[in-house]
Amino acid sequence: MYIQTVLLASAMLMSEGPAKHEAAVVISQGSVIPQTIRCTTQKVGAYVEDGQALQNVRIEGCQVAIAQRGNGPITGVTIDTCLAGIWLLGDRAQVYDNQIFGCEYGIVVQGERNTVRNNRLVQPVFDGVLITGDLNDIRENRVELPGGHGIHVVGSVPNIGLGQYLPRFRQMPRHNGIIGNTIVSSEERLPNSYDLRQWPLSCPNSGNTWSRNIFSTRSGVCLN
Repeated sequence: MYIQTVLLASAMLMSEGPAKHEAAVVISQGSVIPQTIRCTTQKVGAYVEDGQALQNVRIEGCQVAIAQRGNGPITGVTIDTCLAGIWLLGDRAQVYDNQIFGCEYGIVVQGERNTVRNNRLVQPVFDGVLITGDLNDIRENRVELPGGHGIHVVGSVPNIGLGQYLPRFRQMPRHNGIIGNTIVSSEERLPNSYDLRQWPLSCPNSGNTWSRNIFSTRSGVCLN
């Protein structure tokens, strides 16, 4: 389980993450956005440029459904089966009221000062929300039946160098708020998996805020 998370995170950080030229649709100023986006040979469904919005679409059959470059809303999107549902590469995006089903990772938060609120993440294979950036607001999301962690903050992971997208890790992510989220646990999940987890530093030493989350499994960390 940890190796899988490291692979995705390494994949995020070894490059700059998913690239524009890999996308089926690039959302830029004046773009016409189809109601359904499907990947054939492309790896990314929608690449959303800084300042652009993506709303009320369905995305299917992509490794990464949405790569968001920066500031702009993503809302009302439905995503089915992928490596990563929404990948926040940049800063100050607003991600809310989306539904993501059966992806390995529901939402990957690589940037800073992003707001991820009121999203429904159903049966993620590994992590519902994976956070590697700073100063993000992760609030009132619902993760149902995760195969791994519900919400996972990861830092200081060695770069293994495997996978399609793998970024280099730096220090422990800090000053993230993980507040008022609900994790509905599955009885069948990977070993050493928890509803809420932070690694490698325990919560009191990290500078992140974990508060008013509803969950059942007790990891020994992030319980406030």
